[in-house]
Amino acid sequence: MGDVVNEAAKLAGYGNKEYSDNEIMVSQIFHQNLNDNNKGFLQWNSNRNCYHGNVINKEMNDWVLRNCR
Repeated sequence: MGDVVNEAAKLAGYGNKEYSDNEIMVSQIFHQNLNDNNKGFLQWNSNRNCYHGNVINKEMNDWVLRNCR
């Protein structure tokens, strides 16, 4: 589990770190296991050698906007 946890921590640390980094960062292996629809939400980040994206659950975002002000 150590390598998996270390990789996850590294990718989490990249999220929004630089201007070119998106919020969500995932490994190549994780990306390969997604279905084609979900793969479409992520793009390759050649600086970090991983996939990244800004994925928002619209219903949850709307709920937060209505209830957390």
